[in-house]
Amino acid sequence: MNEKLVMWFDDLQLKDIPEVGGKNASLGEMRRNLQTKGVNIPDGYAITAKAYRHLIASAGIWDKIKEVLKDLDTHDMDNLRTRGKKVRDLIYNAPVPRDLRDEIVKAYKRLCDEYGPNTDVAVRSSATAEDLPDASFAGQQETFLNIRGEEALIDACKRCFASLFTDRAISYRFDKGFDYETVFLSIGVQKMVRSDIGASGVIFSIDTESGFKDAVLITASYGLGETVVQGTVNPDEFYVFKPTLKTGFRPIVQKKLGTKEIKMIYSKKKGLESTETKPVPKAQRGVFCITDSSQRKPSPCPRRSGASTVSAKTRSSRWPSGPASSRTTIPPRRAISSPWISSGEGTAKQGSSSSSRPAPRRSSLRRTSTSWKAMSFSRRRRLLSRVPAWAPRSGPAP
Repeated sequence: MNEKLVMWFDDLQLKDIPEVGGKNASLGEMRRNLQTKGVNIPDGYAITAKAYRHLIASAGIWDKIKEVLKDLDTHDMDNLRTRGKKVRDLIYNAPVPRDLRDEIVKAYKRLCDEYGPNTDVAVRSSATAEDLPDASFAGQQETFLNIRGEEALIDACKRCFASLFTDRAISYRFDKGFDYETVFLSIGVQKMVRSDIGASGVIFSIDTESGFKDAVLITASYGLGETVVQGTVNPDEFYVFKPTLKTGFRPIVQKKLGTKEIKMIYSKKKGLESTETKPVPKAQRGVFCITDSSQRKPSPCPRRSGASTVSAKTRSSRWPSGPASSRTTIPPRRAISSPWISSGEGTAKQGSSSSSRPAPRRSSLRRTSTSWKAMSFSRRRRLLSRVPAWAPRSGPAP
């Protein structure tokens, strides 16, 4: 058994699931195998299940946890709620051993050396029983985003450890017959990217409804991807056909516009209030949050079996000192890469045959003088309404 308290993603493999959980092990595999192929996966480390056991043992609270959970009735919601809170309080209030604190802080300082001082990280729970074929523990433990500073990181880690005993997690393990003494918690600490000023989402490597293996389902929305993962937002959906993607042709076979009513962004507050949810402007709800070209090169970071997360950055944002993301980046949203605007001459009517369309006159096409990004959404819509369906979407003028 591994006795390390902290392990870097670059050192993790799937065989390490018993000590770091499925989430961290998968991130390690991707860092090891996909970095050389141009997939930008931000650096990070796992606080192992050994660290969790060390915390519990050093505080001497195992017997107290057993006593609290003795004769638990998971179908009595008041009983479950009361006992769950008692266990979480026991773990959260347990003092962090000095050697464990030092290891966590040392690793965080290494991330700060790589990405800049006081760098922002995601602190995610990774249960050692997560992502198993006969059980799914995904989403039962806590996640904290935009955590900055050593003390905030230690506090977030304590809350993650305590979240192994959320009411939902206790009830699920009890009903599934899992002994709470054999399920432990690891924590992933990973550099974030500012997807809150762009878009992010989830990729499923197969069609989730039919199981069709040649389709990729992308769900995306504005802001941090937590709203998509939690199901609190209705995202855009895109189906990508794998064989067409491999041959270099346009692979998107279906798109569905989501309502995208809210988005999660960074806040100026610290600790548990380091993110906030805001409404999405109506103009942005009516357009897709990522482009067709963006969907061709998402860089996945898996959260559960068959799924991964992606994010898009705006062009104005810069990485502190290199690729950095808890959800790796894809190109920014723009409606068309080279928007030629027709003055009316040579414009074919909508629905007419392509063979009967007259060739446009070069003098009748012009580029917009204002950058696409700087335009208001209303002006973008007016301009797009004047682009003929047969006009080139990129490349030189005809």
